[in-house]
Amino acid sequence: MLDLLQQCHRDGCLPDIALRLARQVPDLRAALEAMSLDPIQRALAGLGTVAVAEQSCLADRVRVGIALGDRLDAKTAAALEKEASGDDTWWIPAGRLHALVSQDRERAGRMALSDQNLPYVFPGELHPLQIDIFAVGDRVLPALHVDWVRKLTGLAAQAVEQDCAALGLWTHPLLGILDERPLVRAIDRVRRSRRMPPGARGLAALYLEELGHDSGRMLAGASPTDDLIVGLARQARAARR
Repeated sequence: MLDLLQQCHRDGCLPDIALRLARQVPDLRAALEAMSLDPIQRALAGLGTVAVAEQSCLADRVRVGIALGDRLDAKTAAALEKEASGDDTWWIPAGRLHALVSQDRERAGRMALSDQNLPYVFPGELHPLQIDIFAVGDRVLPALHVDWVRKLTGLAAQAVEQDCAALGLWTHPLLGILDERPLVRAIDRVRRSRRMPPGARGLAALYLEELGHDSGRMLAGASPTDDLIVGLARQARAARR
C-alpha cells in the first residue's frame, strides 16, 4: 500500500479522499510527512492545520473546512454552505460542516427530515432535503419511522453516483442507517457508468465492503487510484479494531 500511495503521489493522482483515509493509518504517517504536499493536503492528512482564507476559491475553503472539522467556526461554516448552495460537488460537504458546528443548523435539518413530504428530484440534481440527509442523517434517521427512512433512502441513493464522481465520502456516515438494498443498487450503478473518474470505483467498493458485500466486480479493471482508496480503507478499518 505504501508503494501505491507513493506512486499515486508521483503521478499527480493523489486525491483528497486518499489523504483523509491515510491519516487514519498510523503506520503511514512517516511516509506522508516525507511527501511534498501543499498546506491543504497536509491538513487533510492530519499533518498540520491551515486557516480558511477568504480570498481562496470555494473548493479550497470547503477543503480546509473538511480538514478542520469541528474546529471550523459556525459563522464561516454558514457562509460556506450559503455560497455552495446548488454546487454539485461542494454543497453537501459544506452543509455537513455547517451542521457539525452549528446547533441551529442541526435543528433545522432535524425539522426538515421530520416533515414527511418527499420532493421529486430530477436525476443529477440536488435538493435541499438531500443536503439535510447527508448533513444530519446519521444523527436523525435512527429515530425516525422505518418506512420514512426507506423513502429518504431512495432520495439519498439518487446522489450516490455524484458522491462517487466527486470522491466525496458523503454516504459513509449513513452506511448501516439507510435502507441497504436500494443503497447497494445505487452503489452498483457506479460500476456500469462510463462517466466516472479514477477513484470512483474505489469509493464504491469501499461502501460495498463496509456493508459486508463483495467488491470484486466493482474493482475489475480498476485504476491505481481505485486500488489505493479501497486499500487505504481496509487498513483504516484494521487500525480501528
